[in-house]
Order: sequence, then structure tokens, then C-alpha cells
Amino acid sequence: MTSRFVPYLLRLLCLCLLAFNAYAQDVTTFANSPSPATLTEENATQRDLQVLGKLLKESHPKMLEEGFAISLDSELAKFYQLAKHVDTPSDSYLLLQQFTSLMGDGHTTLALDTALFKTYYPIRLGIEEYPTVRLMTAPKTLQSYVGKEIKSICDIPILDVVDTLRRYISADNVQYSLSQVSALGSFCIYWRSLGLDTLKVTFADMDSIFISPISVSDRVELYSSPKAMHYNTLTAPRKALYWYDVMAAPGVAYLQMNAMKDYQTEYSRITTSKPSGYKLTPQEEAYLSSLPRFSDFIGQMFQKMDSLHTHTLIIDLRYNSGGNSMLGDMLLQYLPSQREDTSHYTYHLRVSELWRSNYPSLSERISKAYSGKMIDGKTFSDLILTDGQSQMSCDQSHTPRRTFKGNVYIFVGEKTFSSAGMLATVAQDAGVALILEDASSPCAFAPCHYGDVIGFTLPNSGFKGYTSSKSFVRPDQTRCGEKRLIPDRSIPQTKDTALLGADPLWEYVINTTSETKE
Repeated sequence: MTSRFVPYLLRLLCLCLLAFNAYAQDVTTFANSPSPATLTEENATQRDLQVLGKLLKESHPKMLEEGFAISLDSELAKFYQLAKHVDTPSDSYLLLQQFTSLMGDGHTTLALDTALFKTYYPIRLGIEEYPTVRLMTAPKTLQSYVGKEIKSICDIPILDVVDTLRRYISADNVQYSLSQVSALGSFCIYWRSLGLDTLKVTFADMDSIFISPISVSDRVELYSSPKAMHYNTLTAPRKALYWYDVMAAPGVAYLQMNAMKDYQTEYSRITTSKPSGYKLTPQEEAYLSSLPRFSDFIGQMFQKMDSLHTHTLIIDLRYNSGGNSMLGDMLLQYLPSQREDTSHYTYHLRVSELWRSNYPSLSERISKAYSGKMIDGKTFSDLILTDGQSQMSCDQSHTPRRTFKGNVYIFVGEKTFSSAGMLATVAQDAGVALILEDASSPCAFAPCHYGDVIGFTLPNSGFKGYTSSKSFVRPDQTRCGEKRLIPDRSIPQTKDTALLGADPLWEYVINTTSETKE
């Protein structure tokens, strides 16, 4: 229950940067765009804001939705006036990120800049039970306060604090923004808009503590609530990209998928963003050689499952923030579908200048595309011109193998995102698996969403960011109104199981399996 002398938030920042880099391609720097004649006396933030607005309007698929571009232009004008008063890199980042968050897209965001994230508060807010907010992590000297309900911070009602921090979070829905506030809300930069330095944390029982900011390089012994800890069972997170145990329980196989990438998908990512005829560097070759091939991995797993007469498969996606959806397609080919005609996601690609610059070789081939032609193994069903921009629709179907005939359960949680969430969604819509979540860590993934990001760098600040280039529609389009992935079962974590380190989802499956056998 302790974290000994760990720069807690520095590790978190690194993890967040890695998550973003998993999606990003080579970053393109945009030159300053011409300013409207009515806009004068620009500062660097105002110029970057114009570049950012122009970039989003030309690249993001949401701009093709009726009325959204006009609405964003109105917001851009407001932010332009606010930017007049920005005079520090931190305030510039906050304003630009707040504008970016208006897209309502968890994939479209400014990257975390390590130069700005040098101080933090050694606490973490727990917002899993919203609107109840608890203190989930604190210095060990304050461990008696961990788990207590927070009433206010510096006499500001806690829900007002949370709502203010949420303004800077790029999110598909409320649940995702709350999870990000919990993860990132300890960084001092996000509290600047509240004008706070030392935090006075007041609890529901009116007791208070004071928390001062510290450097990310400082070593502080932290204490976390048992609820915030990882399970100490078989299902605890592994360092491997993916890992399985067919002997987890009699007749039960457990697959933990922590990332959606392998040799094949990373090779495609690297080469697709380069000109035709590109040769890998020694560093790229070394990196690729360190990666497994997922097709070989799951082939061996299902072979072993078959030899041991496995009747239940658990796929754990709770630690998986996404990557390449091809891995999900490979896995689905082995699983029993209740609807053999179920297709994969339908997506719409916005072909923009930024997209072409990130995918030069693919761009060359797309210019020759027509309805029904195969491009990189995908069938583009139509080619549409909207407002002078090319938009392509693609409907991906999987080739059924269906070698496994048993029961399938998929575990999801607040970290399940992007292509990991897509895998769970397709499995749900096809009747492949039951989707389970821990009620204390609900899944925030939006099944119908934007994604497939392309990177950019703002010319004046140097801030890097990402914008989605595709909109994704789940197989069961009648459910696109659901703002997050709704599980088939939401399993509560009890105090006793938390203290014992038990995994409520694992216990549910094992108990259900035992009852079925009886």
C-alpha cells in the first residue's frame, strides 16, 4: 500500500506521453497562416490559435457535421480575445488546450509538454463515485486521510474544482474527462486558472489538510487507497504487450492484452508515413525485431486451449489504451460470433493536407482510388467530395475462422480506450462475448468516436498535438447514441475483496463457470 520514494507524477506523465506516441505518426510543422485583416497586434499565442483553428477545420472529420465549423469559428473569436492577455508558456498551453478540447474528442489534444509539467501536488483525486470525490493518494504522513470524502479545496466546492479542471481535458464523454482529471489533476499547471498554490483540502467531516506543490524529481513516500491499487491476483498488470495462461483455472484461459501493436502493425506504421521505397534505419530495424508477431502468439494460444479442452476464455483489456485495431481483428477471427454477418467498424477518412503530409506513399495511391478498389487490403466503398475535401468510407469485414466454441468474457475499465475499446464493442455487437467492468473503474470509451490521429507542431510555441482523421461508427449503428461502452455486467468491488486484493471480475467469471458446471 506504499510507493517508496517514487516520483509519482513523473511516471504518470511518461505513461501519458507513451500513450499519445502510440497513435502518432511523424509530426508536421505548420507555417504561420495569414491573419484576417480585422485581427491586429497579434501575440504568439494568438498566431498559434489561428493556425490551430485552421488545422482543425481542414483536417478533423467533425468539421463535416452541419453547423459545427460555424460554432467553432465563434469560439475561436472568443479565445482570440482571451489570448491577448496570455504572457507565459503555461497560460498559452492551457488556453490552446482548452480550445482543442472543444472538439469533444479524446484523440484530438495537445501533447503534455514536460517543460511545463515540472511540479505537482502529491495527491490524487478519486472520482469513480462521482459526484462523490475522495482523496485516493497522499504522502504517507497523511495516510489517515486517504479514502475520505472531499468537500472543498481552498474553500471552493469540490465539484466546481472538478468542472474547472475538466475544461482542459480532451474527452469523448463525461466519464472519460473525469478519469483524466483523476489521472492528471495533480499537476500544478491545471490549477493556475483557479489561482491556487498551497491547497487547503477540506473533508466532509470538516477536517482539513494542507498540500504544497513539489518538484517531479522529489522523492516522496506515498500511500494509496487499496481501491487504487492493482489486483495482486493472476490478473495484475504485466509488463508484456500481451500474456496468457491457459492453466489459470480448470478449463479457463486468461489473455491479458495491454497494447494493440506487434511487428506487422509497427512496420506498417513506420513505412506508411514514409515516401515510396523508404529503407528502415538500423534503429527502426532493431525496434521491430524486438516485437512479437501477434498472429503467431494467438495461434499458439488457441492451439494450447484446444489441446486442454478449454471452455472459457477471458480477455482482459483494462490496461489497454489502444494502438492498431488489426490485432483485434485477428483475435475476433477465432471467436464464436452469434451474428456471422456482423461487420467491423465503418469509418470515414478525412483526406487533408496534413493527412497527405503524414502519409505520402498512401496518399499517392489514394489519388488513384475508385469505388470498390482495394487499397492496402481495405475496400473503399465510395469516394465523396465534401466542401472541397476528399472523404472516404470503408467497411471492414472479418474472415471467420471460429475455432473456439466456448464462452468468452472481456474485461474493460477506465483505461480501456481507442482500438481496445473497439475490440470490445465489436465483440459485444456480434454477440461474441459478455463485456464486464469493475463498477469502481467504469469504462469511459465512446463506441462511436473519432481517431486515427496525425501529429502537428504549432509554429510559435512549439507545442505538439494530435488531431483525428477518421470518424468511426460501431457495427450496431442503432446504438451510436450511447456515449460510452455499456457493459453487459457491472460488478461491484466490495471492501473485503479490495482489502484482500481480489479481482471482482475474475471472481465473477470463476463463480459463474463453477455454477454452470454444477
